[in-house]
Amino acid sequence: MTYSQNEYALGRAFKDVPDKDEAWEDLHRLTQDEGVRWRVTEALEPAFKYIPDKDKAWEDLHRIAQDEDVDVRFDALDALVWALGFMPDKDKARGDLQRLSH
Repeated sequence: MTYSQNEYALGRAFKDVPDKDEAWEDLHRLTQDEGVRWRVTEALEPAFKYIPDKDKAWEDLHRIAQDEDVDVRFDALDALVWALGFMPDKDKARGDLQRLSH
């Protein structure tokens, strides 16, 4: 497995974690770590639908999508597009995506 596949596996395993609130807080903290945030972004994509605080997760992805590193922005935008279907306020989310695309 490559490192990227490991991160994706972490996201896929999220649904089976017994304490999703605690696991989400760990992921949330990692989104603020410059060294690993883009890897965490890859994990958030498959985990998003199971995250208890989708608004906060969306905000994290939105913040990361404005990163200086183009690869980090690309991964975050990809995750945002995928997460759109799980957002409670899809109109607001679409507006966020539209603003980020300019």
